Formats: sequence, structure tokens, C-alpha cells
Amino acid sequence: MVRLVNISKGRVQQIDHKAPLISICDRYSTPAAIPGRGQRPLLLLEFFPADHAPEISKEHLMTEAKADAVIKFVEEQREAGHEVIYVNCGEGRVRSYSVCAALESLEGFHHDHANACIKQGILDRYTFNLLGDRIDAFEEARAEATE
Repeated sequence: MVRLVNISKGRVQQIDHKAPLISICDRYSTPAAIPGRGQRPLLLLEFFPADHAPEISKEHLMTEAKADAVIKFVEEQREAGHEVIYVNCGEGRVRSYSVCAALESLEGFHHDHANACIKQGILDRYTFNLLGDRIDAFEEARAEATE
């Protein structure tokens, strides 16, 4: 079982420098300082949480391509034998929480609330639903490929 842990960008400094990380920011914020940047599996994303974003940022939300990149990344990390994947955003409260919550629907993944910065975050329904739809498509394609 791969644990998914939502954290703040400040906590990135405290995690294992070789642990896989999905780091999320938006076009107006400073990305996390990432120790071991060249030594860890890393996926950098930029998007706003749709349910909580100002109108001006509506064109910079999670996309199908970004959702597919997230799914591919976590599957690759599971196949590589990693037991934990960290997902950070500014506070670890909305975007990273929503990504972890959606990814939990993939077989073999668990949203680890116990080690999260924010135990009960705020779900961004747009990000959660879009990622969930892409997970469904991924699993359908995987099932078809094994038939």
C-alpha cells in the first residue's frame, strides 16, 4: 500500500530528500524550495483550486493533461517500490489534500491523514472530480489492455 501524504511547502524541507514529491503552486506564488531536487522523483504542477480561486484565475485550473501526469507519476512510483508519496501545496490544505483524496481511489493507494500537515483539509471538488474522471479512464484502459 502506497501512502499519499498532503503537506505544506514549508514541510518539504523536513521529508526524506529522496522521497517522491508532487509539488503544486500557482502562477502567483513562490514554489517550494525542494531539497534533493535532482535526486528524487519530482512532478511540478501549477494550478489554482477551482472552488476557491478568484475569477481571474479560472483559466489556470487542473487540466486533463495534468491529471494524467499525476496518475502516471504515482503509478511509476508504486512500480519503483516507493511506500510514500508526498504532495505539497502552499498550506497542504486544499490542492494537495484534494489530489491525495482523489488518488486514494486508485487500487493500492491510501491517503495518510495521520502524517499530513492538515488532517482534515478542504476538498476542491473540481480538482477531485477531474482527477477522479481521469482515474476512471486510466483504469478502464488498463483493464482493456489486460483482456
